[in-house]
Amino acid sequence: MFRVCQIDGGGAKGIVPFAVIKNIEKEVGKPFHEIFDLVVGSSIGGIINAMLTIYDGSAEELMPKFKESLKVIFSKRFRIPIIQPKYSRDVAAKELGKYLGGTKLSDAKTKMMFTSVNMVDGRTHYFKSWEEDDGSLDTVGAINRTYAAPLFFGALVDEKNKAVWLDGGTSNNNCPLVETYIETLRQQWVDNTEVHILSIGCGESSYSVPFNEAKKYKNIRQVSYFMDPVDGGLARLVSADTQVEWLKKLDQVTPCFSFQRIQKKDMDPKINGMDKIKYLDEYEKIGDEIAKQIDYDYLK
Repeated sequence: MFRVCQIDGGGAKGIVPFAVIKNIEKEVGKPFHEIFDLVVGSSIGGIINAMLTIYDGSAEELMPKFKESLKVIFSKRFRIPIIQPKYSRDVAAKELGKYLGGTKLSDAKTKMMFTSVNMVDGRTHYFKSWEEDDGSLDTVGAINRTYAAPLFFGALVDEKNKAVWLDGGTSNNNCPLVETYIETLRQQWVDNTEVHILSIGCGESSYSVPFNEAKKYKNIRQVSYFMDPVDGGLARLVSADTQVEWLKKLDQVTPCFSFQRIQKKDMDPKINGMDKIKYLDEYEKIGDEIAKQIDYDYLK
């Protein structure tokens, strides 16, 4: 059986899937990179995958270090509001360099793929550690492309490649499940043996609105609901749910394919935010709790 792990973006809420992985490693008795044949992520999901496939150390060992790094990455700085990003990319890159400095994507111990959006061609790009060109990239420089969220860190200008990179979750691929499944087809795994995809979310609050309230929304509130800066926009949220449903249907009709989605769907709005670092311990507890939902038979 080939096993695949896909992790959503979600900023500091990435501690949720990090904690899930911590529990997976304990239950299975192997490191992350030995359990999964392919790991896929957007934004913080891409960072987590890079750390756990390149840097030596279990998720449990790295958890306290990663929390401290997130506190540094999401530390306030002097800036011109709106005009300048909320957080410093240089600070973030320096922190990631503690784990990934001096490495290349090809150093990943299992196949790793992450997303980024190029404003110049208007497309989502999928960087793959096992491909020659992508594999030769400096890990920190490459991974910087996936966490380029507007307002938070801002776009990454790439003069060499004439590209302007945005966060991998800027488009509808914050949860890149369809592309993850397609990659298993490219690898010719589904045709030859069983494939299991485990998808892990960072947690979200309900975005439904009661009818009597929704019917009163005028233009400004409709736009605000569509944009939803907390979770990256309504389109991104709906896309994730849609892709999850697609893979559930594939699970039902494809004998050699299985799928499971692990997500906290009713996160307290108070703690639901990309940079709410004071709730890192709460995120870890959520990850520990939802890890109990996993069918570990697929991972052993």
